[in-house]
Amino acid sequence: HNPRSLQRKLRGARTILILCHGNIIRSPFAAHFLAQSLKNKRSVSVYSAGLEAVNGLRAHPNAVSKARSLGFDLGSHRSAPVTEGMLARADLVFGMEMSHLLLLHKRFPRVRGKVFLLSCLAPETPLEISDPIQKDETEFTECLEQIIRALKPIAVALGASDSLNCISA
Repeated sequence: HNPRSLQRKLRGARTILILCHGNIIRSPFAAHFLAQSLKNKRSVSVYSAGLEAVNGLRAHPNAVSKARSLGFDLGSHRSAPVTEGMLARADLVFGMEMSHLLLLHKRFPRVRGKVFLLSCLAPETPLEISDPIQKDETEFTECLEQIIRALKPIAVALGASDSLNCISA
């Protein structure tokens, strides 16, 4: 996808869905971080789901802790499996890995044209943001920092100020 095309789509987006595998670490962290970044800037709904999520699980404690250190709360998050309705409501959908995009296109062919990798506007970030589940705390922290770096250009394109640069990962 053309980055300029995505940036145009972001400027007009009102609803963004962020996906990962289980919806307990990466996607809820990313959705809450992005929503926090846009607070008082622009009315954009940001929500998350998982391609293989079990309904109702709490966010992983490491994600909750990192979120708290950045000033937002994941304590009330409960996992949700992605649905056709969620995808229909979303102007844009972001996944963490290529396999997420391929699975989405296979299960929900109508999403074509609005599905992107979360890191696609952040060349300094790895293309795929791997699941840190069952990994040590260092790898877990690196994953969440990659998400923050991947979200900064998205947040700016959505209308957040460039002051996001002062948010340290």
